[in-house]
Amino acid sequence: PFAHESSNVQAAANLSRSVDLPGEPGWRARPEKPLAMRLLASSFETLCADAAHAASWDAVATCFFLDACANVLESIDGIARVLKPGGVWVSTGPLLFHHAKARSEACGVPKICADELLLLVERSGFEVLESSVHAATYCDDPLSMCRAEYQCRFFAARRTGDPTGSSWTG
Repeated sequence: PFAHESSNVQAAANLSRSVDLPGEPGWRARPEKPLAMRLLASSFETLCADAAHAASWDAVATCFFLDACANVLESIDGIARVLKPGGVWVSTGPLLFHHAKARSEACGVPKICADELLLLVERSGFEVLESSVHAATYCDDPLSMCRAEYQCRFFAARRTGDPTGSSWTG
């Protein structure tokens, strides 16, 4: 996977090395009973708006997601909509807010701090069970001379009920 990146390389041999993937090969790792998990091909906003998904999910996992959303407030609202009461949301990632300046100017969507994010999560009908900060590399080549590392906010939250006050998105 590193053959096309010739910047910050210690040795030419590093460009064409093998990479091991964790776990068993797929043909050997098949469970006896199919797992009760579905991957859905759609935009997140479309899925959350679909009444068929309302209060029907047991869990949502988001990784490097919230800061890449078009509107973080709508995404929090959507996650609250699809989770069953008692459902769990686990999230980790930085708060880089890709293209946030253009979005903020166009539609008034704020860039928020980690403490504000957790407050919004709580006010959207969640109980924050755990919250911490951890280092995470992104698109990392361990032999590269250059690495991107983020201090990511991790949290786990349980859906407790309706948001306090009205929905953020109307």
